[in-house]
Amino acid sequence: MDFIEFFGLPGSGKSYLTAEIKKNKRLFETNFLIIFFRFKTIFSILYKLSTVLVGLPFIFFSRIFYKIIYFFIIFYRPIKTSYFSFRTISILFNFLYLIALIKLSEATKKNKILVDQGFFQIFSTLIYEMRCINKKKYKSIIKEWFSIISSLKLQHKVIKLNIPKQTIEKRIKERKGDSILDKPDFKKYLNYYSKIFEVIARDLKKESSINGRFEILTFGSNESEFLNLISAFEK
Repeated sequence: MDFIEFFGLPGSGKSYLTAEIKKNKRLFETNFLIIFFRFKTIFSILYKLSTVLVGLPFIFFSRIFYKIIYFFIIFYRPIKTSYFSFRTISILFNFLYLIALIKLSEATKKNKILVDQGFFQIFSTLIYEMRCINKKKYKSIIKEWFSIISSLKLQHKVIKLNIPKQTIEKRIKERKGDSILDKPDFKKYLNYYSKIFEVIARDLKKESSINGRFEILTFGSNESEFLNLISAFEK
């Protein structure tokens, strides 16, 4: 199965692009599942919760469930929040939701999944919470993350959105989101969070050169690139 996720800063257009791709009805001639949520709503929470509940038997009998629990016990050490906090529960819940989505899609013979936020978006949040991008332990953490995701045996495509910082700042000011950067003093955190995405993208590129299950692409904001993006999904 192909698993495709957008990867980028808040305001980079992950949900918007997913919605635009979903409008392309030719994609639905294949078993292609496209999921996105522009904002956290009661519907999105209930949808994710129902997916996790239905997928529980698949989750508990999968190796990855125990690998991610091990990861949180051994590696996850947030700096500003307690070890067991609401954010920890939220991160773990979103990971389990993705696992359930994949397992249920496999059971229903889907051959492609596109999500606006996937495993590496979750990983960027983990690294931000741990403030470890410049520390030695980061190497062991991302190595373990690659191992966890590889155990799903997917063809994993990550599309990094390269949007100018001025555009990101403008969008964050105008929208009412619930991301890490959606706060009045977001500029204090923007540079560090941007660096996290660059470092993860760099390591994804390295991993893709030795692990055929990973591929990273970049996407700008012009119309021709969007058309190329649509054609890539049709292959």
